[in-house]
Amino acid sequence: MRFARVSMPGLRAASGRYIKGQKYTLLSRKENLTLDGKKALKTLLAANKRLNTAYVLKESFRQLWSYPDFTNWTRFLRFSGRLIATSA
Repeated sequence: MRFARVSMPGLRAASGRYIKGQKYTLLSRKENLTLDGKKALKTLLAANKRLNTAYVLKESFRQLWSYPDFTNWTRFLRFSGRLIATSA
């Protein structure tokens, strides 16, 4: 267990440095990214599970505005609630 505590800060620092410069990549729509941006996004989301969940929710909420009626909205919100509950 001691080994895990020693190695975790180094891992967090390394992933934090990578995440720091990727704000545009995370906030952009996937279809607006360049090929390099799409590769960076894939790497970034593979490296961090929480970030991946947040990105999926962001994209899902973007789709929410295209739903024509209240029934679809409630289905979406129930799905999102289950996704959040299972990812915690």
